Amino acid sequence: MASYTLHIQYVDRPAETRTISQPKVLIGRDAGDIVLHDTQVSGRHAEILWDGATLRFTDLGSTNGSFLLQGQRVANLELTPGIALRVGNSLITVQSVDGLNSSGAGKGRTVIAAPGMVPGFPAPMKPAAARPPGPVMPAPPSPAGGQQPGSFAFAPTAQHQGPLLRPGTGGPAQGAPAGFAAAPPMPGGAPAPFPSPVPPGPAPGAFGQPQQPGYGQPQQPGFGAQPPSGFGAQPGFGGPPQPGAFGAPTPQSAIATPPPQPVPSSISGPMAVPPGPPVLVPDTAMLDTPPTGDAAAPAVEPAPGDLVAQVKFILLETWKVFHPVAVPAVATVGAVLVPIGLLAQLGLLILPASIAALLATLLALAQLAAMVVLIPSLGRFMLSHYLGQPISIQAAVQQSIARIADVAVHCFIPGVVLGVFAAPIYYVEDKKIGAVIGRNFELLKKELAPILAAVLGGGLAVAIAMTIVGVILGLLPLGGILTSIVINGVTAFIVAFASALSVWLYFWVRRKHEGGDPEGEARGRLDGAAGALPSA
Repeated sequence: MASYTLHIQYVDRPAETRTISQPKVLIGRDAGDIVLHDTQVSGRHAEILWDGATLRFTDLGSTNGSFLLQGQRVANLELTPGIALRVGNSLITVQSVDGLNSSGAGKGRTVIAAPGMVPGFPAPMKPAAARPPGPVMPAPPSPAGGQQPGSFAFAPTAQHQGPLLRPGTGGPAQGAPAGFAAAPPMPGGAPAPFPSPVPPGPAPGAFGQPQQPGYGQPQQPGFGAQPPSGFGAQPGFGGPPQPGAFGAPTPQSAIATPPPQPVPSSISGPMAVPPGPPVLVPDTAMLDTPPTGDAAAPAVEPAPGDLVAQVKFILLETWKVFHPVAVPAVATVGAVLVPIGLLAQLGLLILPASIAALLATLLALAQLAAMVVLIPSLGRFMLSHYLGQPISIQAAVQQSIARIADVAVHCFIPGVVLGVFAAPIYYVEDKKIGAVIGRNFELLKKELAPILAAVLGGGLAVAIAMTIVGVILGLLPLGGILTSIVINGVTAFIVAFASALSVWLYFWVRRKHEGGDPEGEARGRLDGAAGALPSA
């Protein structure tokens, strides 16, 4: 079966190599087929699609993005052996693809690249040193027919035999394989490809015959003529002229081409590897540098005593879970709350007071019945997306309606009694009303202060703000209708956000205090749940 191999460098655990043949792989922070446990990675960050011939990476609208090592942000990219992607602070390298050649086209063999190799990008070149004006010398002969030092090269893929360099340093990477050595540098910088012609004349250096001027090099002042080649003439590469004691001009000195330098190697004998151009590989130190732009520094859980920082941490992490699915969640709740609120306000405007009061009561009961369905549905919807098994909000609502008595008794009612974790416990642990309430308070007391501060403090702040807005809108014409729309819209947002908060808090508390793999356990339980649900 066709497959491909990924080398994954994690943030919090040793790197691993995985061979994969399944057609779709989800990459996520705490859920998916590749779980990075990286706070810079979104819940559903990216996916890799494999059809046996083409391997393609797609970013799923992640907050912090996905990048090549050179810094380009990637939304959709066909992967070939050697390509490395930075996902958050983790690194994923395509190590081999069964059936693809190094250019990604054609079948017939497996190409393997070292972790971090990036084919097709220019190798880092050291800038040439400053040169004095005037013609320059040609390049010295390349050793053993190899590539001339200083010439431009592109990083190879599977056949690479050059040194491994840290990006931006030009130095060898730590742990570079033995025998990988750089070609010797050219003195004075990279040579020009086309030298100036040598003027005709007698052969230089024979029995005191003066050396011919080298490639039109200007004469240098000095202490008389320099000795000819063969009698102590000093080799040079057009260095700056030296001032003479008497200022007398001299014939040009001989310009000798240095002999080829041996290539250093850390091993010898038949195992020695010939030199090759350098290739860029990741430096683990880069992973410790906070990214710039939209890839902000990873969120670090604050100290237990800093309550304000803990609340900010909880709300920020919940927002990362919530914002990818905020639109359908808020729209579904708002589609129920806003019309009901408008009907109640219109009744107060056009109906007698007694009839309007009766209508308001009936509408309040209808709203309560809707919430009995919506709150469990939102819990199921948020869970599915957090765990990388997305379903649509419509499918979650249909499931709740189909089992309305069960979700009302064992999910909605426990949620009323400070049931922060009621929906996740009901769906993941399959508990009933008493067990759900007991389990909810068991988890709640593990992080009681920050959770209550986030839930009650956030709710109190929103209530105060809504009251102020309501008073201001009430002074305007049709202020009651405007107030109803705004308050019910904000309420829809708060209800949807609270569902995401419940899901994130549940897995955060379990991971922190109970260990194990709660996300993996939850995925297994939801996979085994009866009834197929349409995908999102």
